[in-house]
Amino acid sequence: MRPVHRQYSNTSIEELPSPFFEFEIAFEIEASTSNEYIQWIQTSLNKILGLQLAVDGIIGPMTRSAIRSFQSKYGLTADGIVGPITEAKLKQVVASQPPGAGTQPSYPSGISSGAIQGSLRNNLVTTSLQEWYRWGQGSKKESASEMQTTLLDYWVSGAGTRYGYDHKLAWSAAFISWVVKKAGGGTHFRYAGAHSTYTYYAIQNKKQQNANPFKAYHITERKPEPGDIIVQNRGGSTFTYDNLKPDVSGTHGDIVVNVSGSQIEVIGGNLSNSVSKNKYSLDANGYLRSGNHFAIIKIEVAGLQKEWSEALEITQEWEYPIMEIFQSSGL
Repeated sequence: MRPVHRQYSNTSIEELPSPFFEFEIAFEIEASTSNEYIQWIQTSLNKILGLQLAVDGIIGPMTRSAIRSFQSKYGLTADGIVGPITEAKLKQVVASQPPGAGTQPSYPSGISSGAIQGSLRNNLVTTSLQEWYRWGQGSKKESASEMQTTLLDYWVSGAGTRYGYDHKLAWSAAFISWVVKKAGGGTHFRYAGAHSTYTYYAIQNKKQQNANPFKAYHITERKPEPGDIIVQNRGGSTFTYDNLKPDVSGTHGDIVVNVSGSQIEVIGGNLSNSVSKNKYSLDANGYLRSGNHFAIIKIEVAGLQKEWSEALEITQEWEYPIMEIFQSSGL
């Protein structure tokens, strides 16, 4: 297949021989895909690696390869994606700041990244990490004046109301809603200011086996993976998978960002008055070992077929059929 390069809403899409890599490029949550930001990446890579990349503001195959070389050189995961960790290393090594706000989610116009299960999971993890870094890895607190705009945005853009901000309510569910929306959850997720609400509807999705990709399981039914949301009781509440009601307090959700050996790492909001990271243990079979957790929300490919059809209509001019790529990837 010959390489094809197209530009969609400042997002570079390169069709390369590996179909899975094409999806990664087309839908990944990359540190801001504005031309100025990509030019900063290219200029930085040229200085650090002694290259002569074209500073054209387009993530092409040469730039992608250079990002991987940089990541390998400095002991980072060589995935070719400039997320918050790679950006931080670039800033440290080149001693310069990127334009604008740095790492921010950006998506191709008209296509939700939720159309691809793997990319949506990756986006949830990357966006969570981005926010963890924004909050100084838990060191910045909700009372800080510099974080007020961020908190208000969690409520308005995430939960759809500023009521919780104005009345100083717990904002952890607004944080989860904001992350899912920014990651490309589209219209599938029940965005809310209470964890019980989005969890309840994810449980109903699973019980009804409907087309919605967000489905909640008992923690004994599914093993945690990066991009999952794990939900637990909080403040002495005793909800279970079967008796949970929407719009009630007493629950808390975190996003799984890493699974390693016998434990997982999660990121959540309003933990120690910040966005913080926690660890939880797994049992010998890889299931969550916890007396407080009662649900794990998964993203399932089957629920995304309708959105795939809509994406196909939008991208009829692409020279490599999306569904064929998706099916051949084995997801």
